[in-house]
Amino acid sequence: MSPRPSTGTTLLLAVALLAALLHGWDSLQDPFFAGDPSLRVFQAERPVIKLGNRVWLPFLQLHIWLYHRLLLPAAGVKLISVAYLLLAFGTLGLYWRRILGPGPLPLSLAALAVLCFALQPLNSPVRDLMQEPVGYGLLFTLAWLFSRQNAVSPLGLAVAAAALLTRDTYWIYLFVLTLLHLPQLRSFAILWMIPLSWLLVAVPALYWFVYHRLPLFPHEWPRMTNPAAHPPSLLDSLDSLSTALLRSRVAFLAAGIALAVLLLLCTPRRTPADPFANSLTRGVPIALLLVYGLILAFDPWQATPGNIRQAAPLMELCFLVAPLLLRDAAAAPLPLRLGATASILAALLVSALPSLAPTPSPNRPAIHAAQSHLKQLLDDAGRNGPASACFSAPSNWTVFREFAVPAFHHRKTFIPPGNPFPAHCQVILLEQTLAVRPPPHFRPAGDPFTIESRWLAYVAPLANGGAAGKPGSSRQSPPGPPAE
Repeated sequence: MSPRPSTGTTLLLAVALLAALLHGWDSLQDPFFAGDPSLRVFQAERPVIKLGNRVWLPFLQLHIWLYHRLLLPAAGVKLISVAYLLLAFGTLGLYWRRILGPGPLPLSLAALAVLCFALQPLNSPVRDLMQEPVGYGLLFTLAWLFSRQNAVSPLGLAVAAAALLTRDTYWIYLFVLTLLHLPQLRSFAILWMIPLSWLLVAVPALYWFVYHRLPLFPHEWPRMTNPAAHPPSLLDSLDSLSTALLRSRVAFLAAGIALAVLLLLCTPRRTPADPFANSLTRGVPIALLLVYGLILAFDPWQATPGNIRQAAPLMELCFLVAPLLLRDAAAAPLPLRLGATASILAALLVSALPSLAPTPSPNRPAIHAAQSHLKQLLDDAGRNGPASACFSAPSNWTVFREFAVPAFHHRKTFIPPGNPFPAHCQVILLEQTLAVRPPPHFRPAGDPFTIESRWLAYVAPLANGGAAGKPGSSRQSPPGPPAE
């Protein structure tokens, strides 16, 4: 029989579960997805998707695709990232306790780390279905596994493989670990097969299959960046990065960790560090220099300057290093011990403080009601299968944001303004400001309705037996709140 978890482990996992439940509740109440997640969900029928010149690593999208294939409720797709955050919260707490040792004080510090990580602005529910929450769960699981044993287990290899298919930042971490452990190069060979296969085989094959050509060098391959109309200067990239670090409060977290490092450098090490701690403390500075050097050189966020996701590598590495510093501080002279410990704890708390800036609060019940009625309209149009819904608006991101959930299980096509509507359209939804008319045989499906934008709905007469042609029909019309 496997040993029963200790009381401390049970308490830590309970804290992690509570944090994940609160995050999940907030996620499910939000009727929208933001930015990239809205595109992921809008294109849920695709196991791999592309934005601009970038083909996204597939691990997260495969989850969404499988969820879609299983015909599960659209609202619950957000629970994919919540599940990985639960994994991140749990393994982060176990990792901290493993490093700090047994006892009530290490247990309290580990629980504090879980709560501060859960409250960090980078983990806000509006960033659901980004790669980062999935990556945190995989990275902290690896840290916990490797802090417990030196040998690479099959489980560790599987988790590392999934991480390498989630965020390319982890390719840099693998590169650093390979440099630090060159004599064990053969141990890393199987992991290197993943990024090499993705770059050399998968991406060219996808371009050939979809576009009947190879990717263009170098922007589509190997860089796969989304360049802005005017590439930013180094000063622009520095301004974008500094804005991201301050808005996410990761700058304060890193400052507290750096101060603790400086204080502990004044203390000679009394006991040799274990191999895991040696690898981490040597590798983190190199990894950060490489990650942020590449960000400044190529600026993947040049089209969205100041995006706080730039702070994710620094944040996750700070949470990995912090318990090692707290352990070292316990053996330092009292003044240095107090200074280093206070610096780390203050950094954790400040980085998790809620924002004081007011945020707009949409009318969630009204939006949920409008989306529910729209889903019913599409279900009726499709009868026993998915309907073909065509959307047109000045911005495709508006369509992704507002219709990713209600049209989740239906065929979705964005039509740029001015383009003709394809023959397969059964339902047409037009943003009202376009002043565009659908093909003549389409009939209004009730009054205009509002989600965030104002929309006009039209259906083909044969889509639901002709009933949709009756304006104001309560069954087919998706009434929403009046435009504000």
